Amino acid sequence: MKNPEQVPATAPPAAAAERHHGSRARALELRVLVDGVDMAGKSTLVQALVAELEERGVPAVRHRGMLAGLHPLQPLLRQLSSARQLDSWWTTTAYVVGGFLLDGLLVRLLPPRPRDRVIVQDGYGDRTVAFGMAGGPYLAAALALRWPRAFARFDLAIFLHASHEARAARLDQGRDYIDVRDERPASSPAPATLGRTP
Repeated sequence: MKNPEQVPATAPPAAAAERHHGSRARALELRVLVDGVDMAGKSTLVQALVAELEERGVPAVRHRGMLAGLHPLQPLLRQLSSARQLDSWWTTTAYVVGGFLLDGLLVRLLPPRPRDRVIVQDGYGDRTVAFGMAGGPYLAAALALRWPRAFARFDLAIFLHASHEARAARLDQGRDYIDVRDERPASSPAPATLGRTP
């Protein structure tokens, strides 16, 4: 039985080349999520992954925020205080529904940019849901756990953990060392003092 993925030996060179480049393009359009608790080393790992992929000749880009190429509510969501999410069902609902749920729908029509690159996502909706469950549990967070397929998907997810001591030590370094609320844009240079998670 012929393997449907196998290119026949009689196929024209142009057809074989087109098939090869099409497979490469699909391989490059991967989404890798790096998430976890605050100060676990997410940004450090994201930067290391992007650098390693680029060194190996695989175009990669660091990404933060919503995945869709255009998300109309993202500027409004950034005005909400994520530091008060534990005490606010409204913040959880706004981020889960108006942010990540809408993003899951939009990303199917407006893929992330730039294209033909591995997207290494620095955090996503998992922490929002986790805070919503810890603070409430709030309905939006509970529904997000019930129907995870409604949200944007990733090809690979890496969840980090760090000990309480390690996180406390990072917190003592001050706001120039950490980026707890994801305020530093992805295009900003990383602090030179960031190290590996113990």
